[in-house]
Amino acid sequence: MRYLVLSDSHGEMQNLHQLLDLQIPVQGYLHAGDFAQDADFIRHETALPVYAVYGNSDYNRQAYKPDLFLELSGYNIWLTHGHRYLDNNQNIELLLEQAQLVDANIVIFGHTHTPYVHKEANILFLNPGSISRPRNGSYKSFAILDLSQLEAQVEFHSL
Repeated sequence: MRYLVLSDSHGEMQNLHQLLDLQIPVQGYLHAGDFAQDADFIRHETALPVYAVYGNSDYNRQAYKPDLFLELSGYNIWLTHGHRYLDNNQNIELLLEQAQLVDANIVIFGHTHTPYVHKEANILFLNPGSISRPRNGSYKSFAILDLSQLEAQVEFHSL
């Protein structure tokens, strides 16, 4: 199972159209917040499962949760925007502590607008970056999370 992972789309429809025009074969989408309502557009356009959480810039917080806990292809995935767990230095220590408490194999987060993948304590941490507003010299990005292998695989792509 392959999932397209995105975050921090910020309602910029041109970038969402460009992303969907790539027609990358996936079984679903994971949106790590900041304009989680963009997930509704993706769901409508693709008819695929789309999982989304709200971020610190989302105004429609009644429709989404701050955290989702999913079981996909045998992996326990924690989907969060991350703003409640990252300190000013973008340190993942709080994310790691929470991930261990909820028994997550994979943590998907956003907020920093910078692509990031790191494995610590047998937990994969993935931030796809931002498809709309990259930071820290990065590029408009998203990730493909492949759960069909013995170990989860991540590929970053530019928009």
